[in-house]
Amino acid sequence: MRPPRKLVKLKTCVCNQCGVYVSEPFPDSLAPYRERLLEAERLASIGQLAAGVAHEINNPVGYLQSNLRTLDEYFAALRELIQRYEELLNEHLSPERRGVIGELRSQLDADFLLDDLGSLLQESRQGVGIIRDIALALRDFARTPDGRMEPVALDELVRGALRIAHNEVKYVATLDTELQSDAQVVCDASMISQVVLNLVVNASHALDGGGRIVVRTSRDGEDRVWLEVEDDGCGIPESDQARIFEAFYTTKPAGKGTGLGLAMIRETVQRHGGSISVDSEPGRGSRFRVTLPVRPAADPETSPTS
Repeated sequence: MRPPRKLVKLKTCVCNQCGVYVSEPFPDSLAPYRERLLEAERLASIGQLAAGVAHEINNPVGYLQSNLRTLDEYFAALRELIQRYEELLNEHLSPERRGVIGELRSQLDADFLLDDLGSLLQESRQGVGIIRDIALALRDFARTPDGRMEPVALDELVRGALRIAHNEVKYVATLDTELQSDAQVVCDASMISQVVLNLVVNASHALDGGGRIVVRTSRDGEDRVWLEVEDDGCGIPESDQARIFEAFYTTKPAGKGTGLGLAMIRETVQRHGGSISVDSEPGRGSRFRVTLPVRPAADPETSPTS
């Protein structure tokens, strides 16, 4: 009788924490799953790198915001001073000298310069504000989940996730929102943000040559809320709908997906005491709905009274 092969830890651990053990040598039948796990590790590393970059970006952006606010105040003061000078010059200068100054003002197009400078400052403040929002959303999204449940405004959480998804979606879809939950949800914010991001990115992948994605939130009675991500893409065949939440099951071409996204979404939602469902029809699009309790039931293993 042959002795069983010893189980050893992977020499290239997929996440350095999971403690996954496999038989050696790695079975050829599991090679595709190994590649997907390694891809998941690579994406996790990229996420941590992005979080660090977002943190570093946030500091100089703070300087820019402060300096632009100060510059705006200086410009307003100088503009008022110029207006006072003009009033005094018109009162005390001769018509000939006023004509010389008026001609110089026309040559410099001073009125346009003053108006345009104000517009440029305003646009710069708005642009820096967008950069800051994206950096903060990216930092919060990439924060390592620690299982901490805290009250979070669901609609604001969704907006933060959509800022991150914007670059992925803007070239393939129109992204509309109907955020009407107006609810505080006790959850792990980074994990629920990832749920929203994954659903939106999946929806963008279902579009071929453009389309529309709608993200909705609303209340479901007093103690539950729901969020939906709907697209008008290719849809999902009924034969696949029963398996799309299985780990490593994917309908995307090779190299386009790990088959872990929807499985992780379902696990996260269930961990929060919620549920996820899909309504889809080939050629008409898909609608994923996540339902969450406003306050998850206490986990007996972590409850302070246990």
